[in-house]
Amino acid sequence: TTQKNLYLVHLDQKNLDSKENFEKLADEIWYKQNLSDGSDVNNIVLMKNSIFVTWGGFSLLLTSLYGMALSLEYRYKYKWDFWINISPSDMPLFPQNELLELLNDSKNSKLSYISGQRYNWFNSERHFDRREAFFEDFNVYNAEYEPSKKKFLEPLGFSDKNLLLKRRVPTAFEIFKSEFWVILHWEMVEYITLSTDNVARLLTSYLSMSMIPDEFFFGTLACHPNRKRSLPISSKAVRFVNWKSGLEGHPKILGLNDIKEALDEGFLFARKFPGNEGSNETENAADFLIENMRNFGLENERLKRAKE
Repeated sequence: TTQKNLYLVHLDQKNLDSKENFEKLADEIWYKQNLSDGSDVNNIVLMKNSIFVTWGGFSLLLTSLYGMALSLEYRYKYKWDFWINISPSDMPLFPQNELLELLNDSKNSKLSYISGQRYNWFNSERHFDRREAFFEDFNVYNAEYEPSKKKFLEPLGFSDKNLLLKRRVPTAFEIFKSEFWVILHWEMVEYITLSTDNVARLLTSYLSMSMIPDEFFFGTLACHPNRKRSLPISSKAVRFVNWKSGLEGHPKILGLNDIKEALDEGFLFARKFPGNEGSNETENAADFLIENMRNFGLENERLKRAKE
């Protein structure tokens, strides 16, 4: 961690038994920072009112929207410039000072990074058009987590898709598929949170009953015809994800060769790492990355590629 950042952490309500361990870890990190730079500001904040997060449900997107709103409350104190959502499966590919160097020009231009594309929507025997289907994330408003309710949030490939309740495809805007993992200028975060033109609010309302809405929200917002155009958006992918070699619907768990490829191509972050279930290959990749960070300088070739 670094005092130049605000670390806003959401602990899934299913894992609240880990809260005490997290708070101890956060205190240890803050204590080490205090010893190294003399700062007495604890910049690791645990979000209150945590949410039950269900894979494929609205709860994941809701967690990020809540995090954006909370981040704005802290901006007067921490003066952060970019909002970056990461999970335990993510890892930065550059040291903190170099990430700040890379994002400096984007700060002045108010540039955000949202990668995505038009999607070839289909409704075949194995798949259904996710724009038409209703999916309810019960755990958003239930007092207790109910794993049995996951039946509405299963992966694609329903055996009887004709029984699904359908709705009309939106005509006021086009649904784009995009990466959930973004880098947003603080003014874009403010725009999404306040939604003074109602664009983000109406999009959120539509996606609240969708399956895997986190794959739609940022890309659709970026391409919305009524979006505030004074806030520029780059479609450049800044997070390395390998979808080709993983299981269906899930990215590949990265190894050493993937990390080298990501560095050579100038990505700022990479995912997916398996967390506590890391293989030897993944651990080797992490060790290589840490050693690489120690040896980087602001004029190295990989940094130049990332700036392009």
